[in-house]
Amino acid sequence: MKTVAANNVVGRLCVGRERGSDEPSSTVGLNVGSAREDVRLPGGYRMTIHGASDDLGSEIAPRGTALSCVPLFQRECFTMLHRDVSIRALVVRIYDGKGEHAGIFSCHEQEAGAWVSPGRGSFGGIYLREGARTLELLEAIFDAIESHILSVGGGRLQLALAAQAHDQGWDAIVMNVLMRRGYQISCHDLSYARTILSEPFAALVSRGNLKNIRRAARRGYHFSELDDSDLGLVYGIIERNRARRGFPMTMTLAAMQMGSDTIPDHFRLFGVEVGKNLVAAAVCVPINRSVLYVFYWAEIEGVENPSPIPTLAEGLYDYGRREGFCLLDVGTSTVRGVPNLGLIRFKESLGFRPSLKLVMAANL
Repeated sequence: MKTVAANNVVGRLCVGRERGSDEPSSTVGLNVGSAREDVRLPGGYRMTIHGASDDLGSEIAPRGTALSCVPLFQRECFTMLHRDVSIRALVVRIYDGKGEHAGIFSCHEQEAGAWVSPGRGSFGGIYLREGARTLELLEAIFDAIESHILSVGGGRLQLALAAQAHDQGWDAIVMNVLMRRGYQISCHDLSYARTILSEPFAALVSRGNLKNIRRAARRGYHFSELDDSDLGLVYGIIERNRARRGFPMTMTLAAMQMGSDTIPDHFRLFGVEVGKNLVAAAVCVPINRSVLYVFYWAEIEGVENPSPIPTLAEGLYDYGRREGFCLLDVGTSTVRGVPNLGLIRFKESLGFRPSLKLVMAANL
């Protein structure tokens, strides 16, 4: 293995199985192999740069390991699942001085010379665990990543960042580094989320929505946790709802089924039922141990008054509190910065508040 400094990363990637990994292989990951490059970083840290193969192996961050809180969209298993979206992909592993995993990064070349993180998913960028989140280390990691992308013919890197509500302190550090390196905002959106507290959901909900929830309860609406076997039914409700409003599905049923089959806990399904009839449904993603993300939610036609969505939102909030989540993220209400004012008003009436979600890009 060739060892190089953080500001001089060159060499061809080779793929195989990395030695010394004893993590369970119950989930799909990247068999990224012995990297040609082992990059020394400040503070005794090091990083390895790998290419993604078509083989399956164990990932570095299953539950119970030091990186089990890595957001789903930044995990190797997610990169592997969506490897078809790119020409080629890179995975970067960061280790501390004891050889323990301290961070992860992946990116995809979707057009010649143009690399993006993530290839698919809500957000990407570099993940570092607590204790490793320093400006000096992050700067050195970007030195190495950018140098490597240049060495393999790349010329542009784009990073979709998590909504700032997820971790404002880490976001501030990342933005400081990116702005000083010449990255610019290529897209900005408003994402809505609500902190999960001991207080009830109703504490921040508008009077109109409280009446809606009570009226729905009198009509027999009740929140329920659904099984993976209900994915087809849930998908159909969401697909028809989006078609009525002129919005395409961003993920096919087959892709969602593959994600559910290959990555345990990839999706969690919920609904609002009246008797045995499902009148609203949600597909949620446990991004990490702190954030529950509403990937899709929708109601069936003809149940708009009262709408079951406030009941669904209350159920998700209460579920998140029981399961120990800290934030319920209901996604963006803008499209490339253009606001959907009706959707914004609705989310705010349920107690959700905005934060910026940025995409940063630079020509290297």
